[in-house]
Amino acid sequence: MNWQKIKDKLLFGVQFLLYTMIKYWRFWLLLIALLILAWWLRGCRDDRIADKSESLHVEHNTQIDITAEEVRSAFPVAKLEFLTIETEELAEMSKTGLWGTSHLARIYPGKIRLGIDMSQLKPDWITVAKDTAKLQLPYPSLLEENFIDEASSRPFHEKGSWTPAEREMLYQKAHTAMLKRSLTPERKREARKAATSHFSRALFALGFKFVIIKYN
Repeated sequence: MNWQKIKDKLLFGVQFLLYTMIKYWRFWLLLIALLILAWWLRGCRDDRIADKSESLHVEHNTQIDITAEEVRSAFPVAKLEFLTIETEELAEMSKTGLWGTSHLARIYPGKIRLGIDMSQLKPDWITVAKDTAKLQLPYPSLLEENFIDEASSRPFHEKGSWTPAEREMLYQKAHTAMLKRSLTPERKREARKAATSHFSRALFALGFKFVIIKYN
């Protein structure tokens, strides 16, 4: 390798660069000015982007700013129905008297409604702590004792004479039989499941992350 030739080429290159810069100094001055202007414009653009990003920043607040009293007011002080059971009962009774055997049979339709009477709850039935709501609820129960539509009842068979008290006995017999047949453990669990779903959806919609429900 001829180091002298390389050295001569480097020296020539430096001399040519200096000659060009001196001869075309206006061009180099303009180029430097353009580079400085481009650097300044880029800095201004970065500042605008930073300001815009700060103005669009969204703070996520996980704190639920709602009191237990406000949550309670979101639920109506009424009877909330969670399960309806439509049923029908054939009740009958017989008696023997001086004039032979009398027989009475009627068909009673009824609509059994299971739910929670919100007006009967204690004031502290719901408590809140941050993102958690805790509820103390009674098991869904019978909302109306008089669930038989007596006006729509119809005779199935009637023989002999019957007093109003005896007819009332037949009504109570049908009432008891309908409750016994309808209020099974499975139906009660179904009503409780519907109540849990109802209150959970409502509280999740209010912003709570956790809902704890205990049934007394």
